[in-house]
Amino acid sequence: MKAHIRNSLAAAIAALSAVTFHSAQAAEWTGHTSLLLGSKPIAEDDWAKDDEHGAIALITDFRQESWPVSIAVDLFGTGSERKSGDDRYETYTAEAHLGVRKVFDTPTGFQLYLGGGVALINAEQEVRIDGSVRNHDDDTTSGWYGVGTYFALTEHVTVGADVRYVGGEVTLDDRDIDLAGTMGGVSLGFQW
Repeated sequence: MKAHIRNSLAAAIAALSAVTFHSAQAAEWTGHTSLLLGSKPIAEDDWAKDDEHGAIALITDFRQESWPVSIAVDLFGTGSERKSGDDRYETYTAEAHLGVRKVFDTPTGFQLYLGGGVALINAEQEVRIDGSVRNHDDDTTSGWYGVGTYFALTEHVTVGADVRYVGGEVTLDDRDIDLAGTMGGVSLGFQW
């Protein structure tokens, strides 16, 4: 993954962590921050043989207690790598999903949610064949919507699951790459 993508994700994670800490200190705010591990299937015809990307995400929602919905700020990194002899094929996306999330409390300890919004996506493909390196990247804006749940293990610690659909198409190496599909995973998080 290129340094600018890693640096952007690191800066965004640091900013979200600061917001989370500050929000947790204010009694009138409530929210969740979770680390998610999962996968995102990619059409095999588009990114040859890289039909499933591993995914890592920071999922955050926060709101004042009087608000009906939370602000959702979710950061995803997906990618895969394939080697064939000395040749290497790397594909990555960095995604910021911004929007709203409605969290429903239940008496069972589960908090079900649904949400949606805009997805800002950067896709990158790096191909190394016979010592030659070709890099291609493109950006797109699309939409996302999803459902999930948090389950409170303690007053502040949660486990959960998230499934969402994300659209999008980019052009890499003069080919249109369809990024649309469902991604999902399991999470461990903090609620305040």
